[in-house]
Amino acid sequence: MSSTEKQRKPVAASAATPSEPPTLPRPPVVEPSRVLCPGAVLLDGRYRLLAPCGGVDGLEFWHATDLAVGREVALTIVASGTDPSESAEMFGRTIWLCRIRSAAVARILDMVGTDSLSLVVAEWIPSVSLREAVGGETSPSGAARAATALAEAVAEAHELGTVLSLDGASRVRVSLDGAAYLAFPGTRANARPEVDLHGLGRVLGALTSGSLDTAPLPEGTPPELSTAIAELLRPGTTTTAAATADTLADVTETARAAAATVVTPADADTMSPRRLAILSAAAVTTVLVLGTIGWLIGTAAVTSPDPEAPGLAAVLPVATAAAEPAPPPAVPVIPVGASVFSPQQFPDNSADAGLAIDANFATGWSTDSYRQQFPAFKNGVGLVVALPPDTVTRAVWIVSSTPGARVEIRTPPPPGGRLEDTTVLGEGVLGPRDTTIALRDAGPASGLLVWISGLTGVEGSYHADLAEIGFTS
Repeated sequence: MSSTEKQRKPVAASAATPSEPPTLPRPPVVEPSRVLCPGAVLLDGRYRLLAPCGGVDGLEFWHATDLAVGREVALTIVASGTDPSESAEMFGRTIWLCRIRSAAVARILDMVGTDSLSLVVAEWIPSVSLREAVGGETSPSGAARAATALAEAVAEAHELGTVLSLDGASRVRVSLDGAAYLAFPGTRANARPEVDLHGLGRVLGALTSGSLDTAPLPEGTPPELSTAIAELLRPGTTTTAAATADTLADVTETARAAAATVVTPADADTMSPRRLAILSAAAVTTVLVLGTIGWLIGTAAVTSPDPEAPGLAAVLPVATAAAEPAPPPAVPVIPVGASVFSPQQFPDNSADAGLAIDANFATGWSTDSYRQQFPAFKNGVGLVVALPPDTVTRAVWIVSSTPGARVEIRTPPPPGGRLEDTTVLGEGVLGPRDTTIALRDAGPASGLLVWISGLTGVEGSYHADLAEIGFTS
């Protein structure tokens, strides 16, 4: 029996009456706060902490690696010094979440209680924090769609007699397919259904307004969505998560139907000249505004990959007499997050993933150094990059100091997915400076996988680096 197994205590046993007399309680073992830092190893080398993801009172949330099986996990760590009975009650309530079969609740893999540490281990899903998600472009209908599955999961939990414990924004993350989900399960002893309803209201309000702080909802927010948010946040609310889920589904369907409406010549004949003029002006204005904002944001946030790139006047299209219209100009897309995807073996340098999209060529992400070329040790490694919802990416450019490495641009993997679950959209060999890879048949998506299928180097030392990755639509 390993030392880790010796330390584990079944949930039921943890709730038993301590053997010590009540008047002489055993003092809690307090772990130094410095232990919980990136790179620290917990439970006799089982879990390595990669990056903190926030927390709530008494709990810390971490992105980590399970070194025993080589997979990324989400850890909900109980603060040191917590009464063991509280940890036992949290475990007892959390285990009910295993009955919820929803993508809006991260799958629970294990619950561990020792004399000095208690934690819940859940599946890690490539995602961005709620703060990162609301920092991009948002829309009321997109917010409704993103929160629908979470509302349904809350409703299912309440039907089972338990709660998700949505007591903080850092509990929730947004997956690369644009869905909000409970990333760090751990139902607290004092959690009540009202906590979930208020938490759902805060998540929905943040996604709609584009801010985690109190902010007015944007103009054009459907009245039923505004009412649902207000009712969720109202003290003593009598609404239910099921009713909220129905409202969000209706808002999403209405927006989808409106987007599918196309003005045909027959429709134009029946429309008044005034309405046609309004629709035409609105369409032209929208295209101009979005194009201008996209260009300004992109050029301000991301330096050109070529320091000697021509100025704006040199790259503007020149009017010609050609009958065919010129293709639309490329618009930079601002990524909102990145995480390492390594379905075989350990993820390489997970804490540095964001450096490949930080608009700084002096920083970057690199693979580990391998003695053999891929796929001898594993089939490859890559970065899953989160993009604004429903982005149609036309090309990807990469700056790297490892020319010769082979790269594929793929559709993002599903939660817990394999490389075989993704589709190649483009591929190329990295050049000595920057490399542009055109994509084919790329539909609307909230992320892409930049997959390294071949390294560069010599026998005994192979690696690849991505100093910066850019996207254009």
